[in-house]
Amino acid sequence: MWLATLCSCAFALDTSAPSKGYLVIYGGGNSPEALDEFIRLAGGAQASVIVIPTAAGFQEYGELFQQNYFRPFREKGVVNIHVLHTMDRQIADSDSFTAPLRTATGVWFSGGRQWRLADAYLDTKTERALWSLLDRDAVIGGGSAGATIQGSYLVRGDTRGALTPMGNHERGFGFLKNCAIDQHFLNRNRQFDMLALIRRHPDLLGIGIDADAGIVVHGDEFRVVGTGYVAIYDPKLIAANGHFYFLQKGERFRLSTHTALSAKGKPLWLPQILPTAKLTRKELHEIAGTYVAGEQRISVILVGERVVATLCAGDERELIPISVDVLYDKVDGSKVTLHRNGSGAVSGFKWVVEKYVGQQLCREGSFDAVKERS
Repeated sequence: MWLATLCSCAFALDTSAPSKGYLVIYGGGNSPEALDEFIRLAGGAQASVIVIPTAAGFQEYGELFQQNYFRPFREKGVVNIHVLHTMDRQIADSDSFTAPLRTATGVWFSGGRQWRLADAYLDTKTERALWSLLDRDAVIGGGSAGATIQGSYLVRGDTRGALTPMGNHERGFGFLKNCAIDQHFLNRNRQFDMLALIRRHPDLLGIGIDADAGIVVHGDEFRVVGTGYVAIYDPKLIAANGHFYFLQKGERFRLSTHTALSAKGKPLWLPQILPTAKLTRKELHEIAGTYVAGEQRISVILVGERVVATLCAGDERELIPISVDVLYDKVDGSKVTLHRNGSGAVSGFKWVVEKYVGQQLCREGSFDAVKERS
């Protein structure tokens, strides 16, 4: 259970999703949970689904494609499925081509090269029809190329190959505003590519979606689904210390404040990615001293610029300041919050004791300590 807020890392960046409708964005592996979410939001067995396969690069998508590609939808009970495809922008800008989108409850973009979707549909009636579909509270989903196209910045949009994160196509549909989305993330060792992109474009939030993972976006939040991980690249964190972090199944993210949330909606305590605070020598000396918690005596000393607490014989913990009043235990991420008296002097602290169990940080308890007068 993570216990506190990431607000010290919040960044005043206008990252947002459409005010209506849903987005299902997955990494491009085998994620039945993402497809289940898409079908549920589109209306279940009563859904009217349009598949747009243009990213794959074929001129036509005939009966064989439809038999194979429609199978996962049909196995979930969906029967009303149609293909919508053209590489001709004039056709994409016609009322007759976009007519099926006016009654669809869900649109799914399949994989390939995302720049083909941009070339065919950006600034056409097809793109405008997609926004209208969201205004009807319908759902747009996709994986691989169909994930990246939903961001405002088109990651790996280079016609010469997919290895370059920044290429000759840089604009996506922008359903997620001021956002860059990468996919097939960890399994293709792409986690460090996003660092260079965000440093070049610090107005963007970076989201890396692993295979077998996805996000479901609605309003100001998204929720992680599937068994893989979703990486978050907050531009303020990248500028401060180059850190990014991961969310897993059930965890959420608030777009407007860049706040990581638990499955229950409480802000996550993620000390390992917080920028450290540079305290003055006076502020460090105020922390040092002997503290009493019941029968336990805790010594806090300075070793150069480091704050070291001795909990018991042989158990020394370095405490990393993230503000003048909050430090974290470098060993296990426990949080130490200083108390101050009426004159502002440090009078004690609250130590929240935590440890990792597998991937989950679990609270074991907490204790308060009072500082002895020197």
